[in-house]
Amino acid sequence: MQTQGFDLDKSNPCLFSQSLHTILRIIYQLLYHSLAWSYDLAAATVSFGKWNDWVKEVLPLISGNRVLEIGFGPGHLQVELIQRGFQVCGLDESEQMVRQAARRIKNQQKANLVRGLAQSMPFPEYFETIVATFPSEYIFDPRTIKEINRVLIPGGALIVLLSVMPPQESLLNKILHRASDFFFQERHNPLENRLEQIIHNYDNEGLSIRKQSFERKAYSLILLKGEKSTPTKQ
Repeated sequence: MQTQGFDLDKSNPCLFSQSLHTILRIIYQLLYHSLAWSYDLAAATVSFGKWNDWVKEVLPLISGNRVLEIGFGPGHLQVELIQRGFQVCGLDESEQMVRQAARRIKNQQKANLVRGLAQSMPFPEYFETIVATFPSEYIFDPRTIKEINRVLIPGGALIVLLSVMPPQESLLNKILHRASDFFFQERHNPLENRLEQIIHNYDNEGLSIRKQSFERKAYSLILLKGEKSTPTKQ
């Protein structure tokens, strides 16, 4: 979960919202670096113990054999992918997370983990699927988009698990939407318009990507799912 790139606060006139975003960024930084040891506990707490179950929801969507996970964090999805026989590589900015994931993976096989930025990946065109679960704004950075397109093979898939929400018609969902409207209102740049622009940016790089929602009994998954275009034969 990197913190470089797309500026969520840009054109947001609400000072309170900007302050809240800043506080959240600080928390993310701590959880991914000096407090990395507490990441699993924090994730389990905010998700009522469902965090890893949500992460595993991307597994049926993965195609091919060569898989890159961006922002692998403590390495839970890495273990799941290895156990299913995928040829897995992981990229993460945090040295602490690299160490933590390597310890978790060591009982499976030699860890294939790289410390680096999604905006500058040390890979050639190679991967059949790239996956990221609950990434921060780096996933929307134009440099990241270019790099994802570069290292995916033609026809390769991108899967981004953006968020999990309560069921559409639930009271909790309505309360969260109301709270979001109140705390993160952006009259000149609403989130849906921004998401449309992000999808447009991916499309411009040759990645046909769409927002998808998957309804479950207790929650809804919000994903971006796309495919790198295949060059047409002359």
